[in-house]
Amino acid sequence: MWPKWFVRIFNVRNPSVLKLIIEDAVDEYNARLVFKKRNVILPGLLNSNYTNKYQFNKVPVGEVANVIAYLKKGDGYLVAYSQVTLGYVKSIVLKPEYKTELEFNLLLDSVLQ
Repeated sequence: MWPKWFVRIFNVRNPSVLKLIIEDAVDEYNARLVFKKRNVILPGLLNSNYTNKYQFNKVPVGEVANVIAYLKKGDGYLVAYSQVTLGYVKSIVLKPEYKTELEFNLLLDSVLQ
């Protein structure tokens, strides 16, 4: 097993940027970009001037990935998610929905498998 500090890095020949905007967000979300094919999860970088704008840098053009942003709220989660083809979509606006903890875990399972 790899140490906790280990970060998986992959080479990107044709890099692009994906910007994520979470509609009506006032709290900071956890934003992730999931590459099933490469078995990689990238965190989104929060724009320091906004609480609802995130950016994924050096993503490979042409690959399909799942973008997910979530925030623990009470007994459940506020979740915004979508599948995107990187490079063709430069910016995406998502509206969060409330999911119970069970629904959120099922969603994560479907995104990660």
